[in-house]
Amino acid sequence: FVTNVSNTIPISGSNYGMMYYSESGGGWVYYTNPASGNLSVGTGYLLRHTTDAAVSVSGTLNAASTVVNITMAANGWNCIGNPFPCSIGVRADATTTDNFLIYNASSLDPSFAALYLWDEPAVRTSGVSYYKIICNAGFTSSTGREVLDQAYMQPGQGFIVKAKTGGGTVSFTNAMRIHENTESYLKSAKASWPGINLIVSSTSKSASTAITFHANMTRGLDITYDAGLLGGDPAFKLYSRLVEDNGVNFAIQCLPDNGFENMRIPIGFDFKDGGAITFSAEIVPLPAGVKAILVDSLLGTSTDIEKSSAQYTTNVDPNTSGIGRFFLNIFKSAPTTPTIPTTSFVTTIDDRAISIYSNNDKIIVKGKIISTTYANLYSITGKMVKCYILEPAEINILPANGLPTGIYILNIFGNGINKNEKVFLTGE
Repeated sequence: FVTNVSNTIPISGSNYGMMYYSESGGGWVYYTNPASGNLSVGTGYLLRHTTDAAVSVSGTLNAASTVVNITMAANGWNCIGNPFPCSIGVRADATTTDNFLIYNASSLDPSFAALYLWDEPAVRTSGVSYYKIICNAGFTSSTGREVLDQAYMQPGQGFIVKAKTGGGTVSFTNAMRIHENTESYLKSAKASWPGINLIVSSTSKSASTAITFHANMTRGLDITYDAGLLGGDPAFKLYSRLVEDNGVNFAIQCLPDNGFENMRIPIGFDFKDGGAITFSAEIVPLPAGVKAILVDSLLGTSTDIEKSSAQYTTNVDPNTSGIGRFFLNIFKSAPTTPTIPTTSFVTTIDDRAISIYSNNDKIIVKGKIISTTYANLYSITGKMVKCYILEPAEINILPANGLPTGIYILNIFGNGINKNEKVFLTGE
């Protein structure tokens, strides 16, 4: 295959423009001259070509259900591929009897139970890994930055999956097969779930992460729907953490379309160079009455990203990495976004009229809140651990369950209030 003249696979030095994925080695490995060995049924490969051109494979067509071993010796990523000379159903909305994701979910890492396809643009940036995702989430956006709206996998297509701890096998069954025509196999005709494609840009780079909503989703891990992040630009990444954080960076997060109380989504951002950045969003209309506010906890600013052409521009330090500064607050109401001063303010409400105290794993804020106000809870070391929206009321009860016993600081800000108070939580 690799030396077939008609396939015109390039060679540079001793390296052919063809690679296999080494899970134990943690990456792609070139085939070298002289090439030897056989292509394996159900295995995926990466090809490089100098121009658009077809390659030819000859031999006996595979008609049998195929079982492929996937390993977790190192990073758990394995490159496999559709072994049939026809399309297969890969997603829950496929019309096939079996579909790949649901059939094989128990063999995949729960946080990465998706298919990752290499999708390189015409102009490639060195060092960037261009993977897009097929999962069961029904969110699509016009930018198409993360999600491939695709229920079927064409013949011969390779893709990446991540094995669960201990590895296992995945199966391509005959019941996954379907004869799709070329016009229909790439796209599903279903309307997108409500959602947010959050985008961050610098002068030369851009990245995004998707948040979407559906009645059957949860605040925790929804297997085959939430999809962890693979690839991207290592020097410029955007991702989210689950509301019920499991420590994994997600490219796609699915959430319920109800129960929005204290729904705070940590937004992670990695930017090696640092500098000016701008957040914007593409919105597929959210459930009625639901608002999405981008919070910069460092500067105490809030931006309603649903507003037409809404943007938030700020600066970040070199080697910025991880979560803790940016959050998406999701809630059901229609507050106005307050102007929140960062250094000085004019007090229009007597802070002393607001009292703050704790009761086991709850924080009680007593005092007249006349319009929607915000509160951040910090550990004694200064790390923000929760973010709240205070409703107009005499008393707001803020849940703080799940936090270790200790002293915390609650900062209430907005609408002329800026008050800090120590509270002791028992963690009960």
